[in-house]
Amino acid sequence: MKELLVHIIKEQIPVQVMSGKVVSVDEAQAVCDVEIDRDLTLYDVRIRAVADGQDKGLIIVPAVGSYVLVGLINNDFRSAFVVLYSEVEKVIASIDQSGLR
Repeated sequence: MKELLVHIIKEQIPVQVMSGKVVSVDEAQAVCDVEIDRDLTLYDVRIRAVADGQDKGLIIVPAVGSYVLVGLINNDFRSAFVVLYSEVEKVIASIDQSGLR
């Protein structure tokens, strides 16, 4: 009975942050793919606030093979974003018409 109750409760608790390994990066789209475990890979995880193909704002590009923490918007696996990085390939900052790389 206790195990059943624990299982039911765990299903009701939303996932907030997961740890995974970066398997690919699409810098042009500002997204990456993150392998959470052997059975779950999250695709198009945002590395910028909006995944719209523009390079405005701040883009932190994770290194392929590095580890990241991934958060979920409204607990939706299709709206994932990188929270923290173990290794950064580069940082791109674009302010108005000027940019730093």
